[in-house]
Amino acid sequence: MNGLAGNDDIMKKKDADLNQLKGEKLADCIIDDPEIIFKCDTRNITTQGWVDILCQHPKLAKYCNWEYFSPQKLGAFKKSMDIIDGTEWCELMIHHPPFAEICDWDKLTQREWDYLLLNRPEFSAKYSVKFSNLSEQGFRVKRFL
Repeated sequence: MNGLAGNDDIMKKKDADLNQLKGEKLADCIIDDPEIIFKCDTRNITTQGWVDILCQHPKLAKYCNWEYFSPQKLGAFKKSMDIIDGTEWCELMIHHPPFAEICDWDKLTQREWDYLLLNRPEFSAKYSVKFSNLSEQGFRVKRFL
């Protein structure tokens, strides 16, 4: 048997083993190698597992099942979310509104606010007065109220 065939067998076994992992063991593997997220069933990760993953790799937030989270659990990794940009916050707010508890609203650009408020007008109260064209901003805010 050549070396390449042996590697294929090892990879198949590794993928099968990943499908057997659950909970925090699976989370630990993802923390060690974030690429595993593409090869496993993320439904098998516990809420605490997601907290651990997101503290280390906040960019994996888009793969998380946020329905399992309470606002208290979200606060557990707020500081590690600093690398999330405005576009990612916008998407998280649209699809997972409980994230509003820890959202860094200042990272959203005018365009991201427009998109967010079109999809989630309930966040209009979070809209801040930080954009330079105040008359247009006033129009935008009124449009969503």
